[in-house]
Amino acid sequence: QLSNDWHFVYSFDPLPADLEKNLTAEQIRNYAGAETAMWAPFTDTTNTFATIFPRASAAAERLWTPRDRATMAVLAQDRLHAFRCLLLERGISSAPATWGKACPVEWPF
Repeated sequence: QLSNDWHFVYSFDPLPADLEKNLTAEQIRNYAGAETAMWAPFTDTTNTFATIFPRASAAAERLWTPRDRATMAVLAQDRLHAFRCLLLERGISSAPATWGKACPVEWPF
């Protein structure tokens, strides 16, 4: 299912404040982070990567971005689009992060 729902993935906080306040400094230092998973009933070898990306890209972007700079998904949009273009140049399918924005490798059809 190709949908543009990476904004939802990006909005996930791997260490929400209500959890963090209950942890010791040592527990916070040892906090491993998060992972992404993909499950879809209509996915096969023809659309697996296009289903995974840009969602996994958004998760990685969110996990590596400091909390104070990860408040607006729109700021990640250009980086996700640039990464999509790199994936396409390498022959890896990826759904668009922003509808209506194409990569140079896509033209001409």
